[in-house]
Parts: sequence; C-alpha cells; structure tokens
Amino acid sequence: MKLPKLIKQPSIPENLPKDAKWLAGEGAGSWFVFLKMNENVLVQRFSPNGKFECENSYAIDINLEEDFKMDYPSHCSMISIIHNDTKKRFGAIL
Repeated sequence: MKLPKLIKQPSIPENLPKDAKWLAGEGAGSWFVFLKMNENVLVQRFSPNGKFECENSYAIDINLEEDFKMDYPSHCSMISIIHNDTKKRFGAIL
C-alpha cells in the first residue's frame, strides 16, 4: 500500500500573519488565519502561496493564543482543530 504524499509546510507567505495555521493535504494544502471578532471568530483560508480562498464565522470556544493544530475535515463551511489532545469541529455560523 502506497502512503499518500502530503505537501510539506511552505514558508508563510508575506501577506499572512506569522500565526497562520497550515493544514497539509495530499497534493495540496491550505493556510488558515483566525481573527477574533467579538464573540465569534472569522476564519480565512488561503492557498499555499497566500491567495485568498474563502472565509466564514465560527463560534470557537478555545483561547486562540493557546497552541492548536488544524485537522480534517476543514474547508469553507467547517473546521476541525486539535486542542489539548482533543479534536473539535465547528460549523460555520449561518
């Protein structure tokens, strides 16, 4: 069985903040930027080279200054993160 070839994390593009989160994929990958907006969080997704792809608002219940990692599934209507060894999923606020 051949293992999938995951894209390695590239350097963070200059137009993204240094705390952008990378999510590697098979043959692709995305950067995620988290912006606190009152009680919700605006999450923006960017291509590996920093091109804007999409954004949505989420009710995220963790401190964004704590360490966390992106996980699957994460796309324009749902994100998944691992925080304190616990996987959490958040659907976009409609």
